[in-house]
Amino acid sequence: MAATLLPIMNAEQVATLLECSKKTIEDHARKGTIPGAKFGDGWVFSADLVIEAVKQQSINKTPAKLSQKTVEAVALNFNPTSKGKSKPLPKLTAM
Repeated sequence: MAATLLPIMNAEQVATLLECSKKTIEDHARKGTIPGAKFGDGWVFSADLVIEAVKQQSINKTPAKLSQKTVEAVALNFNPTSKGKSKPLPKLTAM
């Protein structure tokens, strides 16, 4: 059974939820990659907004990572047994 999230969470609770450190959460909050508000000496977060931000980051970054890997593999004429060494691309002849 899934645990019920509090509507407002502190940095430690968000860190537990996302399985990272409190410092990481605070760094993301300062950068604006996770929506939060400085409240007194700490940060507070809306659980709904944190979850939505994580979803958006996952959606936005996954295609970019995949396409970048694809571009690199094609550009290097990727061969998994080449241990990072690229083969020269075939020479094109003029028609």
